[in-house]
Amino acid sequence: MNLWIDRFERVFGVFALFYYTNSLFALLSGNAFTEPALDDEIITGVAEASSPMVSLFQWCIFAITLLLIGIRWKHFAVVLTQRKLIWGVVIIALASVMWSGVPDLTIRRSIALAITTLLGMYLAMRFKVRELMYMSCIAFGFTAVINFLFTVGFPQYGMESRSVHAGAWRGLLSHKNSLARMMVLTALNFLLLMIGCRKYRFWLFAGLILSTAIVLFSTSKTGLSILLFIFALVPLFRALRWRYNIALPAFISLFLVLAIVTIWAIGNQEMIFMALGRDATLTGRTDIWEVAGDKISERLWLGYGYKSFWLGREGDSVDIFYRMNWQAPNGHNGYLDLMLDLGLLGLLSFAISFLVSFRRAIVWLRLNPGVDGLWPIMCLSFLLLYNITESSLILEPMDAFWLLYTVVSTSILIQPIPLKQIPPNTPLFAKSDGRQPPLSLPPKGRNIGSGYDI
Repeated sequence: MNLWIDRFERVFGVFALFYYTNSLFALLSGNAFTEPALDDEIITGVAEASSPMVSLFQWCIFAITLLLIGIRWKHFAVVLTQRKLIWGVVIIALASVMWSGVPDLTIRRSIALAITTLLGMYLAMRFKVRELMYMSCIAFGFTAVINFLFTVGFPQYGMESRSVHAGAWRGLLSHKNSLARMMVLTALNFLLLMIGCRKYRFWLFAGLILSTAIVLFSTSKTGLSILLFIFALVPLFRALRWRYNIALPAFISLFLVLAIVTIWAIGNQEMIFMALGRDATLTGRTDIWEVAGDKISERLWLGYGYKSFWLGREGDSVDIFYRMNWQAPNGHNGYLDLMLDLGLLGLLSFAISFLVSFRRAIVWLRLNPGVDGLWPIMCLSFLLLYNITESSLILEPMDAFWLLYTVVSTSILIQPIPLKQIPPNTPLFAKSDGRQPPLSLPPKGRNIGSGYDI
């Protein structure tokens, strides 16, 4: 019986990761073969409620998640008590129904956020980091394939038709930037597994080429820039495993180089923007940030309520439409959107959770010599960078990015590192952080991160 449950969990985990990429949304809602809505026609957070099939799939995933948690509730309760920081953000989202302008939407979306968080914790509890990497690769790889085939087979629907972005690939997603963002994450997963796995190297290389090509076909400047930067971070993070007398001078040199490049870029920003095909406003992003900043100051501490601000011309974002004469679907900045939804309190809660997770990821990287050690810190870096010009935090509870953050931050917190993997002379990282001892093997029968029967 346990063997069948284990197999079901693996299949369900892969399907859930794939579903959260939103590649099925257009097919289930019947919008795959229709023209995408213009930006000023988008009413964020309402469209998904209009499709019975989308709602059915979502509630099936939620029900299975709660059922699996119920089967292993004793071990899950241990994990739940160790994730107080991440629950701070979710609790604020749930509580925001009290000051939201659309409480019915806020409560539905915040419940979805809470269950997505539970799903991420459960996957982190059940599977090792390497297993999570393989599962992510399969799910995201299938996302790349299905979007590629759809765009090639139905280019009139898989490519942008508007004059500004005409010919750019968007696949089954709502916008070319959404497709590029998903493919950057896919390429990252394929690259890391290709570094640490020889058995499936051909398929991993093929997936890396395919996902990178789709980023190029999307013509997303942000996607391409972050893809190249993420690739450059891989050798830099691997250098963190060097001895201190080598790593410290290397990172001081890197800091000086980055400082020089930054100073030069600030002095030559017009030339850089022209070379990238962008204007100084980052395609209107800075204009949005300026106007949204004024709205944030009106409700600084608690925001407007989860999912209650960007509602097209029906919500508080209508002021932005009148001031800019066009309606932005979101703030194009994850941190700004988080403040609009949950205020400074929500942003600080997430920031503390993220900083603790990033510190833990550095510990994990230092003590884990395999490619497993790279995956958490690379995923966190991806989220950190992409939210500067895109909204990839918790704007959509059914997106893959919040689920990914929950999985990564939970797995490196609860999963032990075998003593034999600890490199010599690492006393700085051998200290416990007051939660689960990072250097000890779990007691017999309590290997909650093993990925096998508990």
